[in-house]
Amino acid sequence: MAHKLARWFALACGSSVGLLPLLVSPLPAAAGGSGTLFALDIQRSSVAIVDPASGSLTPLADVSLPPDQPGPGWSSSMVVDPSTHQLFLVRIVSDFTVFPPVEFDQLLSVNTQSGAVAVSPALARPINSLALDASNGALFGLTADCCPSQIVRLDPVSGTETPLVDLPGDRFSIMAIAPATHLLYVDSDSGPFPPTSTMLTVNTLAGDIAQSPPLTIGVRSLVYDTSSGALFGVTFFPPHFIRIDPSTGVETPLGNYDFGFFLEPGTAIDSASHTIFFVQDVFDDPILGPIAHIASVNDQTGAGVLGGTTNTNIAAIAFEPTLVTPEGLSADVRSALESGAIDNSGVASSLLAELNAAAAARSRGDCGTAAKLYTAFINDVTAQSGKHIAAGTASQLASEAQVLIANCP
Repeated sequence: MAHKLARWFALACGSSVGLLPLLVSPLPAAAGGSGTLFALDIQRSSVAIVDPASGSLTPLADVSLPPDQPGPGWSSSMVVDPSTHQLFLVRIVSDFTVFPPVEFDQLLSVNTQSGAVAVSPALARPINSLALDASNGALFGLTADCCPSQIVRLDPVSGTETPLVDLPGDRFSIMAIAPATHLLYVDSDSGPFPPTSTMLTVNTLAGDIAQSPPLTIGVRSLVYDTSSGALFGVTFFPPHFIRIDPSTGVETPLGNYDFGFFLEPGTAIDSASHTIFFVQDVFDDPILGPIAHIASVNDQTGAGVLGGTTNTNIAAIAFEPTLVTPEGLSADVRSALESGAIDNSGVASSLLAELNAAAAARSRGDCGTAAKLYTAFINDVTAQSGKHIAAGTASQLASEAQVLIANCP
């Protein structure tokens, strides 16, 4: 148990801190129109769909251990692959049937549509943080032991960990990855408090690593917005929302949302709406102690809002976006014309022609031409925003096109 607490504390504070029963049938999305937010409920050892506004939880999958086994513990990181509807998390198991007791990690895969759970064999090394490259389905982990700490590629079926690169530093943040470039980002801290913090950029294809100049203040968790191509994070003490240049280490504060003192390290992002989700604890009850709420922050403005109580404690969250396809984007344009969100048929016809040409280029593997055409589409949509296209619709269409640019086959 002490090791479980130590691992949680290291991730929460180190980055300048840092086949099981099926509960239900397939469930509807509860996080809004662009996808679904999932949470790891540690009180019930379950994965649930969470409504960030109300805080209500809808159970999806039981990820507890058999009744005769104590625990489990959990990593504060959870990721989802929208192309396969698989959500990945790390469970920490303590085996007291042997002496001395042993502890090991398992990688769990949860189907987000059926709730079916698969469990890997014991991992050779414990994992503190996960990252998934949505462009190729590659799953990565950051080892919790040392030395050195490593980024490893994970096989979710066998649990095999293939080392990718050694990381300099003593403590690390939650990771983020840019699927278009296959670059993985993580904050590295070294030395006693206050530590020296730098941003590490790992090329997951080549295994190369680059290190930024020292950061002004270390970062506890990171997210990457695929729609804007930008890296964001929350600093440790005090917790501020920032945009980060991973090459220069420049940190730009955004907005003035107050995360309070009790902020968990787990984060998730809906790139289509530029919304970043954080787990923020609030003392709703003096006896029960801190209870999790979901904070939703716009990464363009820094404006945020705190949702209602979940009535539980949450170890990690993950967002599964609705899969954007060329056909779906064209359908959204036609739907906007029918609803009046696009009020000019000529504008709609021009946009559809651009999308048809972009889809044709994409289908033959010409991602460069497709990107140019989607960029032209974005420029045209933006130019018509508030004129012949409703502002909210224009923003949505542009974000969907950005996703297609970032995820070209």
